[in-house]
Amino acid sequence: SIFCMIVFIVQTMWMNQMGAGAIKEIGVIYMSGMSKQIAAHFGTTIELRLSQVESLVNAVSPARKRDYSAMRLELAYYARSKGFEYLAFYTDEGEFQIIYGPKVVPEVPQALHRSVMGGKDNVSAGQDEHGERVVLIGVPAAYDIGEGRKSAALVAGLPADYLDDALAVNVDSSMVDYSIIRTDGTVIMQNADVAKSNYFDKADWEDEYVSRLRESMENGEDYSGEIKADGKRWNLYCTALPASEWHLLLHMPYSTLDRTVERLANRWSFCSVSGCMLVLGALLLV
Repeated sequence: SIFCMIVFIVQTMWMNQMGAGAIKEIGVIYMSGMSKQIAAHFGTTIELRLSQVESLVNAVSPARKRDYSAMRLELAYYARSKGFEYLAFYTDEGEFQIIYGPKVVPEVPQALHRSVMGGKDNVSAGQDEHGERVVLIGVPAAYDIGEGRKSAALVAGLPADYLDDALAVNVDSSMVDYSIIRTDGTVIMQNADVAKSNYFDKADWEDEYVSRLRESMENGEDYSGEIKADGKRWNLYCTALPASEWHLLLHMPYSTLDRTVERLANRWSFCSVSGCMLVLGALLLV
């Protein structure tokens, strides 16, 4: 009888461990897959807006000669039809010649300047005259802007809430925390109810995790892994966003998965113990 009990106990412990491991592995695959899907959708949303500004440049071609005022009106008409709330010419000197909308200042001027002067599209953040954050989308374009000068780019703007709305469509905020940060850790936006500062300044982040994440971001690589913070385990996925110095981070808690594993272990233990007692009872009756 003692031997039977030992066999049942060992079997129960082994099955609990194997079952928990299998469920966690499936959970990691699921959460990583969901994170990649969300990131891909969000990246596509940004690329759509970039393509809209590029189509605006194609529709009102810089190569076509026209009156300056008429060109501004035509650009404003097409930009407003796409839902942009701000439009301006960007010059080689890093200045904006506003076509319509409030005055905007880029938060990292060198990022926008470096990209458009290098002939590349750029997505960056700025602030308007009311202190509201704006998403700036710049596309290289050499328009005649008077006095023999040409623009370096055409820059369109959207409220930062647009990015929140784009993420909210595919993200269940009760299950997923997300952040958009720069490579240096500066937070552009996040849905967690915490102060927006530097992502890497959180005291409960593990140093090893921070160093690995920094390295992946600097190398332009995706990062996926498990972290522990606030007494919880999280599945993290980080990916670079197109035409920007931004990265999207998605945190999915293991809490629901852990509860499922715990319930399975309890039920399996109960069944094993009950089976052991029945076998022992039958042996004693023989």
